[in-house]
Amino acid sequence: MCVRSCFQSPRLQWVWRTAFLKHTQRRHQGSHRWTHLGGSTYRAVIFDMGGVLIPSPGRVAAEWEVQNRIPSGTILKALMEGGENGPWMRFMRAEITAEGFLREFGRLCSEMLKTSVPVDSFFSLLTSERVAKQFPVMTEAITQIRAKGLQTAVLSNNFYLPNQKSFLPLDRKQFDVIVESCMEGICKPDPRIYKLCLEQLGLQPSESIFLDDLGTNLKEAARLGIHTIKVKSRLAFGKPLVEQGTVLADIAQSRVEIEQARLLVLRAAHLMDLAGNKAAALDIAMIKMVAPSMASRVIDRAIQAFGAAGLSSDYPLAQFFTWARALRFADGPDEVHRATVAKLELKHRI
Repeated sequence: MCVRSCFQSPRLQWVWRTAFLKHTQRRHQGSHRWTHLGGSTYRAVIFDMGGVLIPSPGRVAAEWEVQNRIPSGTILKALMEGGENGPWMRFMRAEITAEGFLREFGRLCSEMLKTSVPVDSFFSLLTSERVAKQFPVMTEAITQIRAKGLQTAVLSNNFYLPNQKSFLPLDRKQFDVIVESCMEGICKPDPRIYKLCLEQLGLQPSESIFLDDLGTNLKEAARLGIHTIKVKSRLAFGKPLVEQGTVLADIAQSRVEIEQARLLVLRAAHLMDLAGNKAAALDIAMIKMVAPSMASRVIDRAIQAFGAAGLSSDYPLAQFFTWARALRFADGPDEVHRATVAKLELKHRI
């Protein structure tokens, strides 16, 4: 349930609100800007690709390892092997071809497991149309951002396919600037690639927002003065949280409770319009009992799915929970509303 299970509609809202909730629009030299109450002005949103716009290699690797009965974490460990001088990073700087990468990568995996590993099939899955599709929620986010007059860009550690075309399963028309490591010969977190992207956008670091799923990439961007947002995606037992039975059960329960509360609110509003507030007193008291408690339970389930991150400032869940809890006494404590409901119910029955 995280900006995929969360980067479903709630995730879009959180990314959007994090960046723009307390921003005010103004015009500046013919272009749109969003000015934060603290003084920073934003004119562009820069997206990483894998892990933000499309599934990350780590997520694809987890799926592939389960399907091929490969020990969990093998692919990620091999991808990180050698650091900046490893086959994966050299592949993304276009220092080796796809064939050369698969040869070195396959050797690494086979040495780790002491058996042959079919890395060609992993690479095929990673670049397949079935997997390499832009998340609809991110397409919606980009549409909204561009509609507000901001520029959009992709800044990706990327590679060339065997056909010599870069791996970019995106609609290029969505972006004003696209910067790929394989074309520039430098990868994140090298500060030069961030500066290159900003130069092509024609912006200062403080005028942009950068979304990435890797802390090392965000740290360097922040050091340059770019506002950063970490996009998180969680897996459990080799599957995204949104595919886990307990999370699905929580989603279903939350949907039912929200709908129940919504219908009770509509009933109270209808009675108020039809017969006045006095006649609707019972229903008003009931919604004051039900709605805040329902909101607290739903938000609590979301926090549980996010783990410790749900209580951090990375997401607004902790703040949402605080306000939902405050509503349980803001317009009178629950106990008062329960007493009102009980008295009115007994009055109608006697």
